[in-house]
Amino acid sequence: MDNRYMQYMQEFMHAQGTAVHIISPPYEKMHLFDGGLREQLYTNYDFDALANRFANAKPKTVYTLTDNFETHYIFFKLPSNSLVIVGPYMTRDYREITPIVSHSMNLPPIQEKELKEYYVGIPKYEINTGTPESKIMLMAKYLYGDDGFTVDSSSTILKHTPSAYEVRLEPERLLSYTLIEERYAIEDAMLNAVERGDIKDALHYRNQLSKYSIEDRNPDNLRNLKTLCITFNTLLRKAAQRGSVHPAYIDSVSMGFARAIEAAVSIPAVTAITADLVQKYCRLVQEHNLKKYSPSIQKALNYIDFHYSDTITLPQLADIARTNANYLSTQFKKEVGLSITDHINHLRVRRSLQLLATTDAPISVVSEKVGFMDFNYYTRVFKKVMEKSPSEYRKSLRGA
Repeated sequence: MDNRYMQYMQEFMHAQGTAVHIISPPYEKMHLFDGGLREQLYTNYDFDALANRFANAKPKTVYTLTDNFETHYIFFKLPSNSLVIVGPYMTRDYREITPIVSHSMNLPPIQEKELKEYYVGIPKYEINTGTPESKIMLMAKYLYGDDGFTVDSSSTILKHTPSAYEVRLEPERLLSYTLIEERYAIEDAMLNAVERGDIKDALHYRNQLSKYSIEDRNPDNLRNLKTLCITFNTLLRKAAQRGSVHPAYIDSVSMGFARAIEAAVSIPAVTAITADLVQKYCRLVQEHNLKKYSPSIQKALNYIDFHYSDTITLPQLADIARTNANYLSTQFKKEVGLSITDHINHLRVRRSLQLLATTDAPISVVSEKVGFMDFNYYTRVFKKVMEKSPSEYRKSLRGA
């Protein structure tokens, strides 16, 4: 069995927000497989007996398990007798199952509250959009190769009689604290990725977060989700600000999303906005991140960004940057890699690309809108930057 597939499975399931525990003999870490739930609820839960039940499971068998708490796991043994346990995860709403499970397990009110917090902190999958089972089965084909494997969906390994163990009347520790810490750690990792402008990592952590439930504050599910999305927008806005993006750019994006969130009329529409939020703020950081520049160059770059269509002079920029013109000119070339004039020209050309692509305005009008008062000069600069003329660029977009 190739360890590479095991590593891939762990990374893949972790990206989905689902834990993968590999517990090796003598199974001393058995108590960790469920995120600490049984250790929290019972004073005398027999983890050794549970480890024996797992250890005696059939080889080359993938078990799909449901426990007394209506949480789900996928389990199989490695040739080394190490246990691979994927989960826990849920397929039902925590509000529905918390009172049912609490009653059937004879939990006191304080433990019912802990159970609800536990449910909120573990991933929930919709049956119609796929659970981890199908993904694990596919990976099992690679893990076991030509030898094949069987699937057991009827095992009672994780079932126990409620009266067999003594329920804690007072929690020794707050299980929910650990789960909240895990969720916050994922959130911090996502915000750090946004600060770097790393779309891949940011979406990876956003997908992990999406598997967690959040306790509702309002009976209106759409309103709840909109409130969460507005909070999400605020967090990402601060991450972009830490990425040294000018507040004016951030405010424009933030206000646009605030309007889109309030205008959304369905839960899928709001959910789709969250992915768009992450990508948009990452791109904002990619395009406008000034963190690597000195304060005076940041001021100059920001001014150029906002006034590229106006006449901009070196003395004017030096005044904005609060330095002398000669120093600014030299330092700008050193940090940016272009002279001030070349940078302004490149920016104006980039801004003209959208107008050429999305409007039928004459090219002479486009050149004026982006700050080139001399059409012939615009054409020469455009050709130098894009290696084709403005008219050739527009024709290439339209297939002419």
